[in-house]
Amino acid sequence: MYNGIRTILQVIVLFCKSNLNPDQSLANNSIIYSIYVIISFHLLISYLPLI
Repeated sequence: MYNGIRTILQVIVLFCKSNLNPDQSLANNSIIYSIYVIISFHLLISYLPLI
């Protein structure tokens, strides 16, 4: 559980950094966003049986 939370925080930090840099391309942002969506979806499936 701690690993998943830490991973999400790292992805959010990466996403924020990429948004702060105007040099970053839109493709880079979409890759990071898709990774974030995949991790969120994976965690949702993982924790669904617990609810």
